[in-house]
Amino acid sequence: MWLRQTITIGSCEKAASTVDRDYSVDRYLGPNSKEGDRAAIFFKLMKRTISDPADRGLLTLALPDLTPEVRIRNEWYKDRFINNTPTGNGTELKPSVTAIQPNWASARWKIGPAEDGWVRIRSAWYPDRYLNVKPTGNGTELVPVLSTIEPNWASAKWKLEPAPGGLVRIRNSWYPDRYLYYDAPNNRLAFGPIQPNWASALWKIE
Repeated sequence: MWLRQTITIGSCEKAASTVDRDYSVDRYLGPNSKEGDRAAIFFKLMKRTISDPADRGLLTLALPDLTPEVRIRNEWYKDRFINNTPTGNGTELKPSVTAIQPNWASARWKIGPAEDGWVRIRSAWYPDRYLNVKPTGNGTELVPVLSTIEPNWASAKWKLEPAPGGLVRIRNSWYPDRYLYYDAPNNRLAFGPIQPNWASALWKIE
């Protein structure tokens, strides 16, 4: 997964993409390729400095996403993790709680900052999709979903509230009295109010 950053420094169009996590840059030349040939682009992740001797052009850098991948394990059923599974018709994915295999990308997540201490939880398998909540078809219940989102959606922002033993509760920003928990009788990832002693609402980020 690559994050893109655009910096306008003139009128010519050039693009560059990093090919390793430090300094190496692979150049793709735009319409003014002769000027692009003279451009020496150095990108340093720490200092984020750019040198462009051509002194003009649109420079696009593809920055590697270095957010670590994690699994989210339930405390009540310690062999079960938040995972992505196809719906009945196979056309959509939904978050679930299941036993997994070590190599399943569907059970790996990237937790990144939003703002004010909230985070977004993004799928490593489908990196354009996030843990989100939405009403059911009849509007009587809110359920967790895996979906694309808009930046301002509070429904896709979460607070990882520390609990004893290195565990967390996962609270929603849109409905701040509701949490993710494992509804074992119905074998599903659920969203709603919880009790403080519910192990089903405790998760281990590992």
